[in-house]
Amino acid sequence: MAMILGAALQWGEHQVNVLPLFGNNAKSRATRFAWNELIVAGQRGTLGNILPPDIPAAAFKAIDTALWATLEPVVYIENGNTAVSLFTSWRNPDMYAVLTLRGDDTRMEIIDFGFYSFSGFITRDAQ
Repeated sequence: MAMILGAALQWGEHQVNVLPLFGNNAKSRATRFAWNELIVAGQRGTLGNILPPDIPAAAFKAIDTALWATLEPVVYIENGNTAVSLFTSWRNPDMYAVLTLRGDDTRMEIIDFGFYSFSGFITRDAQ
């Protein structure tokens, strides 16, 4: 019974973390739209067409195209004119992607995007 309750609590917390992403406001809509664009561009290898010039799109070519479709939102936060969302994959749970948008109710633009590793700190700290 405790396992069921623990799982239910974690599921509830997950929903609370993601629920604002599915809201009907400019930032959440822009984030969903940008994320859909990123998934398609990642699968097609055309990230350079949508990412800001200071983000090296070529670095993402090494990511398996099948991984893009497995990324799902786990956290979404809005603060002022900025929205940040975190996506993880059931296919490779060590990897996560972070998307940051900035703007107002009329226009939001991608200002940062990257892939990271949950266990990356282990490697970094071991050196």
